[in-house]
Amino acid sequence: MSLKEDRAKKEEKQHKRRVQDARMSRLHPEPQNNYVTVKVKHPILGLVSRKFQANSLMSSVYDWAGYLNPDPLNSTLNDPLGFVLLPSREVIDRCTLKVMESLVGTPPLCISDDEISFLGFGQDLNSSGSSLFSELGDDHSGIQLQQGAL
Repeated sequence: MSLKEDRAKKEEKQHKRRVQDARMSRLHPEPQNNYVTVKVKHPILGLVSRKFQANSLMSSVYDWAGYLNPDPLNSTLNDPLGFVLLPSREVIDRCTLKVMESLVGTPPLCISDDEISFLGFGQDLNSSGSSLFSELGDDHSGIQLQQGAL
């Protein structure tokens, strides 16, 4: 392995750690009442679950799932039908969500404003300078991407 490759791997590992730390810092403690339990099938950890406040947004679930393991760095949370659940949507329960690796980045916190981003959300832009998710519209009920897009 060359020095350049070694340096790139080290920088990638440091970046993943910064994203993981940022996600951890945004997590709230698990509530004792007025909560929903979210189950997630993680590609590395398998089936995991956690309690969230009943009025939480999916961004909390994205932070939690991303904090558990830094891989995949960019991912989407999908419902059982394959719809991408946007971070701005309310937390859902009663189904198992799936963490899917995303080649286009983790969805932004808010589709209508790609200029504001938090570490771990909406970082990757396409060649025109906008994210794939902003091109899909403002329908916050869920987005279904073709399987090859992710």
